[in-house]
Amino acid sequence: MLPQAENVEVTRGNKPPFELIEYKKGFRNGVYHIDTTDEGTPKKTWICDPLMVLAETRDSGQQNWGRLLSWRDNDGHDHQWACSAELLQATDQSEFRKILAGGGLVISTNQKARKLLCDYVLTHKTDMKARCVDKIGWNGCRYVLNNRVIGTQDKELLVYQGNETADFSTNGTLKDWQNNIAALAVGNSRITFAISCAFAGVLGPVNTI
Repeated sequence: MLPQAENVEVTRGNKPPFELIEYKKGFRNGVYHIDTTDEGTPKKTWICDPLMVLAETRDSGQQNWGRLLSWRDNDGHDHQWACSAELLQATDQSEFRKILAGGGLVISTNQKARKLLCDYVLTHKTDMKARCVDKIGWNGCRYVLNNRVIGTQDKELLVYQGNETADFSTNGTLKDWQNNIAALAVGNSRITFAISCAFAGVLGPVNTI
């Protein structure tokens, strides 16, 4: 994820013509395109807020390649998105930028800089690989949601790369569940059965039902 430290000069990124610059005096944090002027001096064009390319993604059949992207919005919340390479190669790249902007990434209004954003993502080299899936639900012993994976990422990193945009969230605590729901089921077979039915669809695949 993005670095937590503040006021620390950081210059990262792959080889030219792109640099990811953070906390460097005289520069706005973000991704820059490096060019030269007619006089031969370096010229840096700001493209967007800091955007990390964490990994290359592909499915179990070595198809549907893409990139796992990470950024932080202006409220300090981290975002991750497994973007397909097909979307990056589309003639109209506005859909790619819309998804990033919808997640709070600030992107340049300069037309040339906007077009360079896809080039940055596609040409960024990373040794990290991740396995992508296009369905929400169980994958082995891990449960895949569109915005997170529940379970231990003990082997290869698993990420969701699909078109489902359902918003899943958590509410309450284990203590709330025990006091307000589980306690009512003690000695009551009908409530126990009703709760079991609610979980059957989700837990069934893990128990090979």
